Amino acid sequence: MLEAFDTFNSLNMDNGFAKYVHFESRKPQGSEHFYGLLHAIKNNLFITFTYHKFWHDRPSARNVAPYALKEFKGRWYVIAKDEKDQRIKSFGLDRIQDLEITKKNFMPDNFDTAELFKNSFGIINPVGAKAQEIILSFEPEQGKYVKSFPLHASQKILKDNKKELHISIAVQITYDLIMEILSYGYRVEVLSPDSLKLDLVNHYKKALKYYS
Repeated sequence: MLEAFDTFNSLNMDNGFAKYVHFESRKPQGSEHFYGLLHAIKNNLFITFTYHKFWHDRPSARNVAPYALKEFKGRWYVIAKDEKDQRIKSFGLDRIQDLEITKKNFMPDNFDTAELFKNSFGIINPVGAKAQEIILSFEPEQGKYVKSFPLHASQKILKDNKKELHISIAVQITYDLIMEILSYGYRVEVLSPDSLKLDLVNHYKKALKYYS
C-alpha cells in the first residue's frame, strides 16, 4: 500500500509524466505529516501538535493518542483520542502544525475505525447519532454516476428505470451528507426523511437570497 502511495506521489511530482498523467491541481496541505503519523500509530506513540479549527480564531495545543489515518474527498485526517477529554476526534492534516512524535507510549484501546465510521458519510461522526434510512431520487443520467460510484457502502437500488433512480442509504445525517446532496443540484430529490427535506429546503432558500 505504501509503495502504491509512493508511486502516486512520485508520478505527481515528476514533470516528465505531466503529458500523460493529469492530477488534480488543488492539493490539500499536511501530506508531509503522513509518514510520521503512520509511524506513531503503528508504535502506539503519543503525538502533540498545534491545531487550528477553521471556525476558531486561535489555534490550540493538542496531546493525543493516534489510532488511524482516514481520507475523505482528497483530504487526510488522523483519528485520535484527545487526552484532554478522552474523546475520539478527527484532525485534518492540513490544520496540524508543530507536530511532535513523543517517546511516550499509550495502551491501545479495542478500537475499530471501520466500525466507528460505518454509519457515517464523510469524516463527521456525531456522538450518539443513529443511522437513518435516506431515500433519494436521481435523474436517469445522474443515476448512472451514482450507480458506478455509490454514495455509501449501504447503498441499495430501489427503483431503476428510464425516468428515475431511487436509492436508499443508511447513514447519520451530518453536514458532510447535506453538502454532498446539495452538490447534485436539481438532479436529486430527497424522498425521505422529512427532516432532511426541510434541511435542504432551508439551504436552498438561503442560497436564493443571494440571487433575488
